[in-house]
Amino acid sequence: PYRAGMVPVTLLRDPALGAETFGSSIDKVMGGWREAIKKLGIDSIAGCIIGDAESGDRDMIPLGWAWEDMQSDYGIGPCPLSIHENGYDLCLSPSGGGVSIKTVPQVPGLRLYNQAIKSSAVKSYAYVAGAPYQFERVVMGEVSSYLETRSAIPDPALFCAQRLKNELNGAGIAIRDSATTLRRIRFHGQKLEKNERKSFYTTSSPSLSELVYHTNQVSHNYYAESILRGISYARSGYGSTTGSIGQIISFWKDKGIDMRGFCMVDGSGISRYNTVSAKQLTGMLAFIAKDSSLFKVFYRSLPVAGESGTIRKLATESAAEGNLRAKSGTMSRVKSYAGYVRTKSGKLLTFAMIANNTGWDAQQLRDKFERLFILMAELP
Repeated sequence: PYRAGMVPVTLLRDPALGAETFGSSIDKVMGGWREAIKKLGIDSIAGCIIGDAESGDRDMIPLGWAWEDMQSDYGIGPCPLSIHENGYDLCLSPSGGGVSIKTVPQVPGLRLYNQAIKSSAVKSYAYVAGAPYQFERVVMGEVSSYLETRSAIPDPALFCAQRLKNELNGAGIAIRDSATTLRRIRFHGQKLEKNERKSFYTTSSPSLSELVYHTNQVSHNYYAESILRGISYARSGYGSTTGSIGQIISFWKDKGIDMRGFCMVDGSGISRYNTVSAKQLTGMLAFIAKDSSLFKVFYRSLPVAGESGTIRKLATESAAEGNLRAKSGTMSRVKSYAGYVRTKSGKLLTFAMIANNTGWDAQQLRDKFERLFILMAELP
């Protein structure tokens, strides 16, 4: 049994913990926790370090994601106790007759079976095949020159607890037992005595507006999924994908949006089970434009044509440059944009355009949408 002396690590919905994206790092976070524990006068722990990720869905992958997406760097899911955006950098280099790999940071217990091959391919690629909580994974790909990509940490809560344990050991604080998580304790049928918890240190997350800005600018799926689960957490104290989706659908129904044909199964749009019409999107955007408490922050978060984000190369040197703001959506055989544009007279228009399974290639489709951007901006 796990008794008094445990140090539970509980994070309440901070998806950016230890993320360089927002000026943090794993070392910075662990250093802060170490110093806070030392200030309590603790010189040893007669127990273990426990990562508590029980405030939300245990499954980091939403229903409906394809296996190929789970293997990619854009397919990293959220966890109630997330750290370093739940990913590690995979560094690959051609070496001799094969490919050498290393991970940054190192993930304890992770075993990567290297099946990447040295190649003369014009563009190198690599991915890691494996499921959540699975520590034996396979590296696949073709590498012609040095390549860095990102893959998912199998168990972020465990990784967080392990890093804290190592940090405290390095500071001379002895820990009798191992690092673990509440999920692993329950999985192995071990007993856990309930003790009163006391907060002694707080790490603040970026504001929601900062998280939304970054998410929309670079299409960061991990943050989109984290923000989605945060909706139900804010209301019920439990971060659930399905619970949050239910709240979203109810919200838009109450605002008069016809939700027939609408289907949402994740927060990032990776799943092909998602369905939404252009009319539904424009109705939602129009509602936001009329809400002074939402519009300024949301509008600022959208990439600007010819200037920023995923549309920075579109509609340059045209009436749409610096004017049209939109979020793009891209999958195999799918391309879409939704956002706002001002006409020559300054009137704000909402728009949505979606192409599914067309006969055009990606460049042809991009060119057609770009022409529509310009035509909308040139309206009187």
